[in-house]
Amino acid sequence: MLEKEVDIFDESRDEEQEQIEKEGDQVYFDLTPFNFSMDIHSLMRRYEEKSILIPSFQRNYVWEKSNASLFIDSILRGLPVPSLFFYEEESQKYLVIDGQQRLLSLYFFMRKEIYPENKKYQNVTIDTENKMTNLDAIADIEKIGGKPFTLTGKVDERWRGKKFSDLDEEEKRRLENTYVYIVNFKQTKPENDSSSMFLLFERINTGSKRLNSQQVRLCAGHGKFTQLIMKLTEYNEWKEIFDLEDTNANISELILRFISLFYTQGIFKGSMKSFLDNFVRDNRQCQKYTEQELKEVFNKSLKVLCNTFEVKDFSPKKKLNGYIMLVVWIAIANCQKESINISNLERVKKAFKELNQDNSFKEFSGDTRRAATSSNISSIIELATQVFKKSLQ
Repeated sequence: MLEKEVDIFDESRDEEQEQIEKEGDQVYFDLTPFNFSMDIHSLMRRYEEKSILIPSFQRNYVWEKSNASLFIDSILRGLPVPSLFFYEEESQKYLVIDGQQRLLSLYFFMRKEIYPENKKYQNVTIDTENKMTNLDAIADIEKIGGKPFTLTGKVDERWRGKKFSDLDEEEKRRLENTYVYIVNFKQTKPENDSSSMFLLFERINTGSKRLNSQQVRLCAGHGKFTQLIMKLTEYNEWKEIFDLEDTNANISELILRFISLFYTQGIFKGSMKSFLDNFVRDNRQCQKYTEQELKEVFNKSLKVLCNTFEVKDFSPKKKLNGYIMLVVWIAIANCQKESINISNLERVKKAFKELNQDNSFKEFSGDTRRAATSSNISSIIELATQVFKKSLQ
């Protein structure tokens, strides 16, 4: 059994390379700020009307019931609450940069009166074609075991144990009429680019747990491509075969690295972080690679990977090494692309054993910091592909 929430990629090398590339190359943004206040009743209404959007990233709703209760208690007492940060992607359409937990706590308490037990189903996605938020997951909370949202913990005894409908009319009005201060940004330069969102998500995040690079990437790069990735993370094989969960966006990053490196072999240079950021941005609406094409490559190669290997095969040090798994996965996809017969799983296992005997691969798999560099991973993908081709032909 693997450690929970363990990172299967070493991003320290990515960050070092990113810093080297940016030295002497300052990036400037023109952001138009527009600050305003909105009462909570209007905030809930605009959220339900889908003019306030929560981008699809894998942090989900993580507040404990006691934390959410304490936040609502603060409002009922008349205490000031933190501002919300929005990013205006288009006119009157706001992406929530910071404040998702507060916004959803109010929504669950005031509109649904249900506290969701299963966090996995609280991911809110965006229909980018119609510019709408998909609330199906929230609408199905009752079906997945949500409990009545009664205020609990260190809250005033006047409303402890009460749902929103149990509050008296004055208390309800106090909640609905409280104004929340909103800091809104809109990027004007560079044009046709939303890269400032990456920095805003990274730096204006007041939660107890910082978002990692992949979580920020999925959130800021929301679109058809990232929604497809999120759907692919839901396959049961990730948990059943490789003991992986997407709590830290491990699965989504593995899928993104597979797709991006498979389609850019021989081209990838520089830091992995910039490479992945750019790939998501450039294929945001699946304009370069269609959903059907991506799903076909993904499904065919994953089937062989799952039927042939298990978690221990990619865990030389008792921790799943994402780089080893990634290289083998791409080698399998390369063979399929060239119509090499890969149905004999014993021969696939034999190819993997031969790869493990190669000194270059041993060095690569033994040093995750070296594995993170573009030159190393590109050359190892090429090596693995050649070994698999030779063994399978």
